[in-house]
Amino acid sequence: MKIVENYSIGKIVTFVPNKRLPIYNWLYYKEGFSRQFMEYAFTKLKVSQEEIVLDPFLGSGTSALYCKEKGNIFYGMDINEVALFASEVKVKDYNLNELKKFSREFVKKPSKEYYVNAKDEIAEIKLKIIKKAFPIPVLQEILAYKRKFMEIENKKIRDFLLLALMNTSTITTYAEKHGGNIKINKSRKFPPVRKVLKKIVKKMISDLEKVKFNGKEKDIHIFKEDARVMNSIKESTIDVLITSPPYLNKIEYTNVYAIEQYLFLNKTISKPAVRSYIGEIIDEKKDVFKGKYPMNNISKAYFKDMYTVVKNLSRVMKQSSKGAIVIGNGCFPNGVVESDKLLAELLEREGFKVKEIERVNVRWCMRNRVIKVDKMHESIIWFER
Repeated sequence: MKIVENYSIGKIVTFVPNKRLPIYNWLYYKEGFSRQFMEYAFTKLKVSQEEIVLDPFLGSGTSALYCKEKGNIFYGMDINEVALFASEVKVKDYNLNELKKFSREFVKKPSKEYYVNAKDEIAEIKLKIIKKAFPIPVLQEILAYKRKFMEIENKKIRDFLLLALMNTSTITTYAEKHGGNIKINKSRKFPPVRKVLKKIVKKMISDLEKVKFNGKEKDIHIFKEDARVMNSIKESTIDVLITSPPYLNKIEYTNVYAIEQYLFLNKTISKPAVRSYIGEIIDEKKDVFKGKYPMNNISKAYFKDMYTVVKNLSRVMKQSSKGAIVIGNGCFPNGVVESDKLLAELLEREGFKVKEIERVNVRWCMRNRVIKVDKMHESIIWFER
């Protein structure tokens, strides 16, 4: 199996380059890759406009938005409610005049009745961290705006403004995202809610005027679905796969978006599947490698799930298909699990040919945050059929 090193492009498999890009940056999603990576993958895979693209671990929609830019038909899925919501808002076709009209009206300060109702809603909040994350007057204003936006009949505009408000809430809060946790920093200073919201809405509308799309909303198909199921995709439909699954033994992606999910999507926060919907049963004994490699139960469960995903890919991808998968190795106190090599092996087992593993980042796997265990890589697996 050919392994190459190309650490000069390591940043493009992170979300960082998206932070300054219009529309792509509408929700900061730490676990995502960048538009630059999509551009790199399209070039290396020689993707034509006629080819259909799939991302079964959609995240906040970088792949979907790029395919709308290029004019490709796209299918994407995820389980994370916050990420899905942002993805769907990003790829809609908007009437800018209508959007500006609604925005001017609804960004005005909500009337007193909205604040009264918001106060009642605060009393019913069951997720304790929310009341720690906001001064009560700030939380009351955010919820007053939410109630006002929810009265908009046009779902497209309503969701656009709700995403703007969601982003406002991440600025006007004591909560800070650290790894897989939310920390409360009471010394944090922030501007008034209405000032931030107005600025974000104005910026989002301006973004829509800057980006040129060759495709339409109707070409972008997004589902709430588990990649281990993939029932929404018909057999032999997909030409190109570009994706990045959750990394082995990595953070719970769902934990850090609990506030946004609870406040804006009206979802009860329940215990999510372990390791971000991969490796749900951590005491799973089945080893898809049949003892070939020393492996703990978390790793066994992860690769059992990933093998199910690969078998689904084998079903939905065409015989002439191709793809790229961004994957990080797993870090454990007793050593590193080379997820890139193991996933490549599973791909080849299901009839795909791995062209190369391109290692683009290298970091230390640490035990107790101070002891170096071994180097671990973040890689792109390039393959075809």
